[in-house]
Amino acid sequence: MSPPPTGTGPDAGSHESDAPADIAVTVAWATPTAQDVVALRLPAGATVGDAVARSALAGTWGFEAGRASFAVAGHRVRADTRLRAGDRVDVLRPLTVD
Repeated sequence: MSPPPTGTGPDAGSHESDAPADIAVTVAWATPTAQDVVALRLPAGATVGDAVARSALAGTWGFEAGRASFAVAGHRVRADTRLRAGDRVDVLRPLTVD
């Protein structure tokens, strides 16, 4: 039986470097008269809530992030939804007419 690798070959070491260290996402807020889109790089495993908080759009536009609704790819999601690289988080405004 041969000894385990010593860490000198091309396959030596941890494969953790195969996983992305961070992901690129965008967070968007839109009104009838304005649009604001913030591009972010977040750690892999970040959530919608993480992205919205990091974007600082709530402070800029005066909405409460904890009470807002969100969508990714046109589907409503919760703040604890994990993001994937390239996702766009849309912060949804409340309906004014139903």
